[in-house]
Amino acid sequence: MIEKRSDKTKLLANLAVFIVGATLTGIGAFAFYFIGGDSNLEGRTMWALLSGAITCAILLIPQLLLQWAFHNVIRRRHFSGSLLKQVFLLNCPIAILVIAALVCRYAATSPRSTFEKLVMKPTPESVRDLKRGRLIAMDAAFWVLRFKINSNDLHRLLEIKNFVPNNEEDLEQWKQRIRANVEMDVNLTAEWQIYATENKKMEEYLFVNTNSLDVVFVLQY
Repeated sequence: MIEKRSDKTKLLANLAVFIVGATLTGIGAFAFYFIGGDSNLEGRTMWALLSGAITCAILLIPQLLLQWAFHNVIRRRHFSGSLLKQVFLLNCPIAILVIAALVCRYAATSPRSTFEKLVMKPTPESVRDLKRGRLIAMDAAFWVLRFKINSNDLHRLLEIKNFVPNNEEDLEQWKQRIRANVEMDVNLTAEWQIYATENKKMEEYLFVNTNSLDVVFVLQY
């Protein structure tokens, strides 16, 4: 009878360890895809749920192997304590990996990182009030970066990216397109000058408010 209780206790302990580990992995996978996702909250949430579920299923076996390996690395006397202690110790590696992945994800998708990836690196010191918007579809992408910059750095940006004036674009249409795709309100009026590049693989536009040096960068493909 005592042996049956002992076996049942071990089974419950192992099950608790696995459930907590799977929960951490699931939360981490959802948060990973949610961070830096699309500007539309509903679309971002659905994508994070779907991608997170797939990732969690893929990571199920590695999670079990990690818990098993950690169980064997640490001396067994550490697990002679309470169930709570076992759950905590065996899931520490998973928690650390999840936190590290989320920190890296946040750093890689921050507005400044996106600026350096899409516009120029390093980010000029005069760039401030940087905001980011994104919409990703199966066969298309729409990025928006809004920021302020001084005139010297603006001229350098125009030269580096080979932007040229473009007066053929409709400001009102772009205003509606930006709001619809990334839920960002930009009051594009006659004070804004439009620049564009001749990149054939993707379209890059720069909208510059000539009075305030408020800038909106758009990339779409």
